[in-house]
Amino acid sequence: MTYSQLKQKEVINTCDGAKLGNVCDLDLSQDGRILALIVPEPFSIAGMFKNDGIPIAWSSVVMMGEDVILVSLPQGTVRPRESECKKS
Repeated sequence: MTYSQLKQKEVINTCDGAKLGNVCDLDLSQDGRILALIVPEPFSIAGMFKNDGIPIAWSSVVMMGEDVILVSLPQGTVRPRESECKKS
């Protein structure tokens, strides 16, 4: 899988169903192993403002599908985006 393919996948928390956003960066070890996926911080627009994003440890990845990456993060670890909290 290439980095550009990985960036197209949306990250979903299996603990609470929150959409965390698409992968925007990776944290790599010196030998090239993935240590963490980085997703944009809530309320930021990727590419508009410099931010470090939110790291999600590689050990938290449960499964990678064709369109999504499922991660297991305890509730409250990452805040969902404001638009996902509103009920219609």
